Amino acid sequence: MAYLYKKYTVSFAKKYPKCPNPSVHVINKTIGSFHGFPKVPSMVTPTMNEKILKKKGFEMKEESNMSFEKLKNLIEDKNKSYPIVSVSPEYFDEMERKFGRKKLGYYTQGKSTIDHTIIILDIEEEEITFFDPYTPFFHRKEKNVPERAIFKLPKALFLDLWSEAKRSYRWAMWIERMSQKRIEEYQER
Repeated sequence: MAYLYKKYTVSFAKKYPKCPNPSVHVINKTIGSFHGFPKVPSMVTPTMNEKILKKKGFEMKEESNMSFEKLKNLIEDKNKSYPIVSVSPEYFDEMERKFGRKKLGYYTQGKSTIDHTIIILDIEEEEITFFDPYTPFFHRKEKNVPERAIFKLPKALFLDLWSEAKRSYRWAMWIERMSQKRIEEYQER
C-alpha cells in the first residue's frame, strides 16, 4: 500500500512540485502500515491529510458510489491527481488471462479474496488506461519497469471490476490542491 502511495505522490509531485513527496518509510510510519497494509484502512486519508498533505496546501479525498463521468472529470482536471480506484479480486484472473504472468510479473496462488488498487491514467471511448502498482514492484530489477506497468482494459470490463470491488462500490481516491482563501474572506470575521 505504501509503495502505491509513493508512486502516486511522485506522479502528482511532478505536476505540482510543492506537493509533499514522502518516502515509503515515512508513509508506512504515518499510516501505521504493517507489511505494506495499513492497520486501519479508513484512517489512511485523514492521517495523510493531517500529518503530511494539508501542511503544504494539498488534500487527499475519497468517494464511494462515484459515477463514471466524475471519474473521467477527475482525470481531466489539472488540479487533481490521477485517481486510485479499487477493483474486485477477479481483476487478477482477468489480467492473467489477458496479459499472462510474464508481462504482469506476478500471479495469485489460489482464488484472491482481496481487492486490488490501480491508478487510472486515461479514459477513452471504449478503453481505460491504468498503472498497476504490482508490476513494477515485482519487476523492480528490470529496466523500464514503470512503462511495463501501464495496461489497457475494455471500458465494460473495467466498469464490472470497479463496481464489484469488495471495499466499496465504485470507490476512488485522489489528491487535489486545497482552495486558497482570499484576503477578503478573512476580513469578514
